[in-house]
Amino acid sequence: MNPARERLLTDGYCTFESLLDQCQLEQVRRVSDAALQRVSSAHRKENKSQGSLINISDHPGYADLIGNASAREVFRSLGFANPCFSSGYLISKPPGGPALFWHQDWWGWDDPLSYSDQIAQVFFMYYLTDTTPQNGCLRILPGSHRRRHSLHEAI
Repeated sequence: MNPARERLLTDGYCTFESLLDQCQLEQVRRVSDAALQRVSSAHRKENKSQGSLINISDHPGYADLIGNASAREVFRSLGFANPCFSSGYLISKPPGGPALFWHQDWWGWDDPLSYSDQIAQVFFMYYLTDTTPQNGCLRILPGSHRRRHSLHEAI
């Protein structure tokens, strides 16, 4: 089995580096910077843990990112022949902001599919700057999509 797919199934995530070339990355950064400049202080206050939560569907400049050929190839390599886009958000946390709360992105717990081995949803995250544990990278609980973890009990 493909090692990335195996990791996705067992840990709930896998990583791929450099899906965007330098030109694509710069374009996404420009679109993102422009969108962030229009964010109101009320929006920031409402989304203080995320910093911003901008729906990328409202910005045509993200079309090339959504349809990125490298991302489509990753989907194919993972065994997803016909993926479709459902939603995407620009999240930009300013320095010194509060930690993002523990959460999950799946919403379909009333569907029997949620309790099967079938992968119902895949989340792509593109970092537009180098990210480390010191400056706020995403933390993941490997396997927590299939097994309870003590943090599930700590709200």
